Amino acid sequence: MIRRGLTLTLATLLALMALLLAGAALLLGSETGNRWLLERVRPLIPGELSVTQWQGTLLTGLQLGGIDYRYAGTTVTLDRLGLDYQPSALLRGWLTVDQLQLGRLEIHTAPAEPTEQQPPFTLPDSLALPLGVRIEHLLLQQLIVNDRPLVSDLEGQQLVAWRRFNLARLSAEVAGVQLDANLQGQLTQPYPMQGQLNWQMPLADSDTLKASQARGQLVLSGPLENLAIEHRLSAPVQVQSQGKLALQDGHWRFDLTHRWQAQPLPLQLPQPLALGQGQLITRGDLNTQQLQLRTGLKSGEQALTVALDGKLANQQLSLSPLTLSDGQQSITASGQLALTTRRWQLDLQGKLNPQWLLASLPGSLTLNGNSRGQLTEQGWQLEDTHLTLDGTLRDQPAHASASVTGNARALNLQGQASWADNRIRLEGRAGDSLALHARATLPRTGLLDRRLGGQLNADLRLTGSPQAPQVSGQLQGNRLRWQQWQVDHVDSQFRQLGPGKQPMALQLTARGIQQQGQSVLGDLTVDADGRRQQHRVAVRLEHDDVGLSTRLQGALSETWVWQGRIDQTRLQQQQLGSWQQASPAALTVSADQQSLGSLCLKNGDSDLCLAGQHGNDGRIQADLQLDALPLSLANGLMAPLARLDGNLTAKLALSGTVDAPRGTLSARTGQAHLLIDDPDQPQTLAIEQLQLDSQLDNGRLTSKLDARTPHGIVQLNLQNGLSATAPMDGDLTMNIDDLSALSILSPDVRNVEGRINSQFRLGGTPHQPIIQGQARLTGGHALVPRLGVEVNDLALTLDGSPLGELNLKGQARLGDGTVHITGNMNPARQPLDMAIQIRGDHLLVADRPDAKAWVSPDLTLGSRDGVLTLRGKLAIPEADIRPVELPAGAITVSDDQVLVHQQVDTRRGTDLDLLVTLTLGEQVHFNGFGLNADLGGSVQVQQQPGEPLQLNGELLIRKGRYRAYGQNLAISDGRLVFQGAPDNPGLDIRAIRKIPSENQTVGVRLTGTLQEPKATIFSEPNLEQSQAMSYLLTGRPLERGSNSDGARVAQALALYGLEKGSGVTEKIGDKLGLDEVTVGSDWETNDAALMLGKQISDRLYLSYAVGLFDAVSTVMLRYTLTTQLHLEARSSSKANSLDLIWEKELH
Repeated sequence: MIRRGLTLTLATLLALMALLLAGAALLLGSETGNRWLLERVRPLIPGELSVTQWQGTLLTGLQLGGIDYRYAGTTVTLDRLGLDYQPSALLRGWLTVDQLQLGRLEIHTAPAEPTEQQPPFTLPDSLALPLGVRIEHLLLQQLIVNDRPLVSDLEGQQLVAWRRFNLARLSAEVAGVQLDANLQGQLTQPYPMQGQLNWQMPLADSDTLKASQARGQLVLSGPLENLAIEHRLSAPVQVQSQGKLALQDGHWRFDLTHRWQAQPLPLQLPQPLALGQGQLITRGDLNTQQLQLRTGLKSGEQALTVALDGKLANQQLSLSPLTLSDGQQSITASGQLALTTRRWQLDLQGKLNPQWLLASLPGSLTLNGNSRGQLTEQGWQLEDTHLTLDGTLRDQPAHASASVTGNARALNLQGQASWADNRIRLEGRAGDSLALHARATLPRTGLLDRRLGGQLNADLRLTGSPQAPQVSGQLQGNRLRWQQWQVDHVDSQFRQLGPGKQPMALQLTARGIQQQGQSVLGDLTVDADGRRQQHRVAVRLEHDDVGLSTRLQGALSETWVWQGRIDQTRLQQQQLGSWQQASPAALTVSADQQSLGSLCLKNGDSDLCLAGQHGNDGRIQADLQLDALPLSLANGLMAPLARLDGNLTAKLALSGTVDAPRGTLSARTGQAHLLIDDPDQPQTLAIEQLQLDSQLDNGRLTSKLDARTPHGIVQLNLQNGLSATAPMDGDLTMNIDDLSALSILSPDVRNVEGRINSQFRLGGTPHQPIIQGQARLTGGHALVPRLGVEVNDLALTLDGSPLGELNLKGQARLGDGTVHITGNMNPARQPLDMAIQIRGDHLLVADRPDAKAWVSPDLTLGSRDGVLTLRGKLAIPEADIRPVELPAGAITVSDDQVLVHQQVDTRRGTDLDLLVTLTLGEQVHFNGFGLNADLGGSVQVQQQPGEPLQLNGELLIRKGRYRAYGQNLAISDGRLVFQGAPDNPGLDIRAIRKIPSENQTVGVRLTGTLQEPKATIFSEPNLEQSQAMSYLLTGRPLERGSNSDGARVAQALALYGLEKGSGVTEKIGDKLGLDEVTVGSDWETNDAALMLGKQISDRLYLSYAVGLFDAVSTVMLRYTLTTQLHLEARSSSKANSLDLIWEKELH
């Protein structure tokens, strides 16, 4: 019974279990059961849940779609969900999902409402799951939160969690960053973990940044409350980071240090920029961080250190401060940057040296300023921005200040600057429209740029828009200079100049246009007005006696093509006459092509016409025609006695391209004559033919010159390239029977005779020619009237060799002597290599009444490295020199006198290396300026390039006489010693007078130098100076001389500076019975005078004064009335006077 009851009970239980299992299988294994189960569970879930699509079962796998969940203002939608898991694993305590696929997951949250501050978030002691969860493969297409895509293409593999967790691989794209991570750890305190994250992100295309992506690697390990962080940024720069990340008191805190080595920055800049070694320290939590940056930047030779101390809190960055410095200058910024509102408020200070930016502008400037503003979606907005600069530039005081407000569309500016005496002021508005006004006073423009100079004043107004600006105002300048160009004065007024269609006007006057101090353009006047579509420009240029004026009328198209005409052109010059444009000529100018119609200038029967064009294909076409141009226009270039008559006709045509031009030139004269207006020998030379024909093709110029006169012909055929190093080939023939026309080359040469025959073959290059052939001059004769010399039997031969060397050989007769010339030169060598020997004996080089001289040269004239050399000896065996003496009253010009209007030739001559020994022979005689003597001796004349002339040696006065003080003194010996400068030799000359009756010899000895001579009187036997001077002048002692002899002696002593202090004049006075013999100034002038006086009585005094230099004599008679009152009477060759003089001594 009991057994039967137990069996029944067990059977019932088994049936119930089978029924439950069948029910569970029905609920879990069928879609209907699953939906019924969802409906029973839905009321238990807070909020609203709906699923529109259901495929599969909880046992075999699910495919759901249209999942929508709403709760408390939060909406979660998922377009699809796929679940494939292993139900049997639940029996082992694991939820094993083979694959979980999620489509587009969108989450919308309700706006957050202010709530009371929540307590800090804390983790429980354990987050272990009641059963293990394993997801073999997880896919999420996209996660969107509040319409903002956050995650896309999330993929996870082998994701396991229970008491521990292990994310074997998790990859996704978050906010454009590609992530690939793995992480593992425990789900119990202290939550230790370790993992690695690799990331990379593309960088936007930029003209500045030379990098396509950024990438890095993050490694973390340790408990959650003290995570060790290491990060390596490998692109676009390399940075190593390490530190701690900790969850403490519910807040994430970090302490990270980022370090990097010096490395170039991947930036496309004009000058490469490199990042210096440095580090960045970041400390704080997610709300507040402390920043400390230390690094450097280097560009070329310039290096900057960068230091930042700041704080980032509540989306606001505080700079305290940011400093940029290169050791000598610095800029410091402090203030606030609001990251959310994008506002800033900064204070700026700095020490600047502008030479860092511009090497030619050294200085020291102090910067102070502040800036407030905001960056909005419409752009930046400045508020109360002020900047000042104070200091020096190029050792001159400098100051600048500016105030700026507004935005990019309307920016208000006000500023001023000063630099030494230069001043600039600017005010107005810039942006979508322009309204700026600037004034500049620049008396020292050279401070702006050392290539500048002069004074400039400007008043400018800028209006319009940035796309079409308009400039109005005026400019005035004086002595303006730019490099080698200078303008004495510039005055310009202009109105609305710019690229738009508005009416414009310009007046410009420039006077004294010079280049390197030489007037080249003279005065320029430009007057222009009109619109871009139709305007006119008048130009006038005056230089010396040349005047050029013209007018242009035309229009400038939208494509920047100017098209119009040029007319009213006039060229006027005293020698050329007046040339006027016959008719208007069309003119078109653009960047690609230019064309000029026929522009003809006419002067009487003469025409000059020019036309041409340059196409956008680079081809050119130009024609120049000259008809009946008078040759007399060239008379200004001829010698003073020569004139040309006749006319010239020429035609030039060019085509091809600038790089490969082709062309022809034909020029010939008509009825040409050369007239020589020599009063002694007038000549007229008919030029029967003078013709030049040239053709240019393939870079080669073929020319033929044919010149014919009744006295000879010159023919040249030449083919050469367009550069000095291009090869040339040609021949030159010259046969001239009469050389009289060569007299025009120098007015000092007359009666030129001879014959020239030459035949040369030309080769090499123009820079290094090779000349083969021979030229011969025979029967040469010339007269040099200024020297009174004839050159007879002149013959020269010039032979050229295939190696380029020219050999010279010739001779000529001067008087009874013959000069021989031999040598060679090589024009193919640059600089010219030359060596010519000049030798002769007893050549007559002067035959005039005042000078007759013969020389015997043995000289070598050469050229080496561009320096002309002269070596050898020059003997003067015989000469008789009798110079014309200056009148007694002649006045010489002081050495330091400058004639202000005299033109000084500043051109540097050829460098000369001179070493010649000059020797005077036994028959060199000089008679003039009181000296009649034979000269001798030898000096060496030497000069080095760039150095003054030097003389070394002695010139001797062998014998002779010198007339001085009314006496004909014999020169016993004399020397002029040269030891350097030729104008100041040393002197050693003795001139004597013998008095046989007194057995006495007296004389004068000159020593010192020619510029500072010293004269002393000597005697044998020895006498006092006064006695020696008396013997020298009168031939007898002082006591036996007359009063006039005494005066002569005293005057002579005074001229030699022998003052009364020597006792000489006192002795002369005693001998003559005078009370006063002195040298001083006379009573009427400050000129030196010899004064002789005698006290006739107690009240009467007689004095006589004679000038030492002007020879004016004055007699003075003084009568004393009282001790303080005198009566004086004076009489001289200049004036007579009677004076009453009162004297009072003041104490």
